[in-house]
Amino acid sequence: MTTEEIEKAIERFTEGRRHKSTGYPPKEWFKAGIEAANKHWQEKTRWIPVEERLPEVRDTPYCIAIKWEAFEDQEERVGSMYIYTEEDIEYMSVVSEYWKEIE
Repeated sequence: MTTEEIEKAIERFTEGRRHKSTGYPPKEWFKAGIEAANKHWQEKTRWIPVEERLPEVRDTPYCIAIKWEAFEDQEERVGSMYIYTEEDIEYMSVVSEYWKEIE
């Protein structure tokens, strides 16, 4: 979300609401919450370079999207794979340059 979109959302949410003790809308609280949620969402949806961090093995397998650069005249490629074991992570780190979790 842009700063302008956050400000509009704050106005819509706090309009007509009053804090019990101060009588003022809790804009600061709402703004802090929406900014935290926005930051979390941006982090969850960004492509993570394999040099920065790799996915981890979990008790339950999960799916990730992977992206790698084009070879010669091909376009950038995107695919997906499941993470079951350390071997999957090792393979992914060799064949791809970026990844992100699929929810």
